[in-house]
Amino acid sequence: PDGLELTGVKLGFDQKALVLNGSGSFLGSEAAIRVVFASSGEAVTVHISAALPDAWRFSDSFPDLPGYIDFTPGKFSDNPHPSFFNDLVFDQARFILAEVPVALEELAVTAPPGLSFAARVRRDGPLSPLKSLLPADSLVLSGSINLDGDLSAIDLCAAVSPGPGVGPIQFEDVRIRLFTPLRADGDGPPPRIDLSAGLRLGAQASVTLAGQLLIGHDGPLEITAYCDGLSLPGIGDLAVLIGGDEVLRE
Repeated sequence: PDGLELTGVKLGFDQKALVLNGSGSFLGSEAAIRVVFASSGEAVTVHISAALPDAWRFSDSFPDLPGYIDFTPGKFSDNPHPSFFNDLVFDQARFILAEVPVALEELAVTAPPGLSFAARVRRDGPLSPLKSLLPADSLVLSGSINLDGDLSAIDLCAAVSPGPGVGPIQFEDVRIRLFTPLRADGDGPPPRIDLSAGLRLGAQASVTLAGQLLIGHDGPLEITAYCDGLSLPGIGDLAVLIGGDEVLRE
């Protein structure tokens, strides 16, 4: 951000880095700010981390996020609801502005170069339909924020590994992606939540699933998934998986 001003600055050192800790405004929100000047050989890199308050929501920093129409029976209105990003509940939320990738040890993720966001997100609000796929009460969500004109967008991902299981069905490599343009007047993709997962049925059958949570259509959220691939030795194995000999008689 232009003209970053800090108050209550404290100077410290962390291994080969010079660290400034203070308070200031970052993307329109008051934050606890940490500026790190790190040396690598003859080069010096800088990254800024802005820890956001508990009550912070995305609209505090990005007021023009596109909303959505809720088509749920009894709730329909021509006036769009605010962005579903505002319904996400975060812990340890922060912006990171960096020249090089930065490891965030407390969240076990790496922030990419440029402007990014990372936080623990609770399984509430827009993520409620995915509770059966999310074994923990929260998961780490992180990704980039692009401020570049028509391409401006927030693109965040979370990985659940190892995936949870439901009876004999085992999910693998569950990934959730939350995307929104920064403004409603762009020509890019609409706001959405994407889901991908590997699905294992017993010892033989495996399927790759990809789908999308549709916001405000016939309910708060719904998902459509499709099969991207199937590895199955024979019809006998399928019969065992789905319940016996009836499929063979058909």
